[in-house]
Amino acid sequence: MKKKSIRINWLVLATLFLCSTNIGWANNFTGAVFTGKVKSSKSGKSWTANLKIVSYNQSSGRVEGEIEWPSLNSVHKITGKLTDSHFTFKEVEYIRKGSANLNCQYTTTISGNKISGTWSDPGSDNGTIELYKK
Repeated sequence: MKKKSIRINWLVLATLFLCSTNIGWANNFTGAVFTGKVKSSKSGKSWTANLKIVSYNQSSGRVEGEIEWPSLNSVHKITGKLTDSHFTFKEVEYIRKGSANLNCQYTTTISGNKISGTWSDPGSDNGTIELYKK
């Protein structure tokens, strides 16, 4: 009898730990600011980007935010989805129109304080993204 109780308790503790770790991280997603580099596979150029998470709905995974391109004098609204550690988003609207392209799509993974993955501009380019939480 005691062995079953101990096994169940370890399972419950492990489950609670995993859930609380994920929930704790997700609760801190709204308001998070990430900064880093976005690089073109075609030209080899790279640009600094600042990503701010404005809202995150845990039940639906919906994310809204802003991505700023300082060297391109642009700020765009982003919408996306966070599922576990997979974060996909798209630039959907101008906040400040500069020379950065709209409609770029990003497929990333979040690990610790880092967002990394790939991006594509439907009309012309693609590459990598690597951002770190400030």
